[in-house]
Amino acid sequence: MRTISDLLLNYKIPGVQAAEIRRICAEEIQMITGYTPTSKQLQYKNEQLFLTVPPIIKSALLLKHSEFSSRLASRGVTLSHSIK
Repeated sequence: MRTISDLLLNYKIPGVQAAEIRRICAEEIQMITGYTPTSKQLQYKNEQLFLTVPPIIKSALLLKHSEFSSRLASRGVTLSHSIK
């Protein structure tokens, strides 16, 4: 079943694609670390992910960067730079 967000991804509506990428990143962070960040704690610009999460979470993601990047790539999100 398709959701409204799936339908809106096909149209050029500002913010919809960025919100979807933040949602995907939040789900993958939760799967890897067990910590669920809010959408306000994530920013994605120019294929770079900016996190405002506790330092221990950021360190855990940096240690598992290859796993995190491959999980995001399998869902269609690319990271060209490291996590900041």
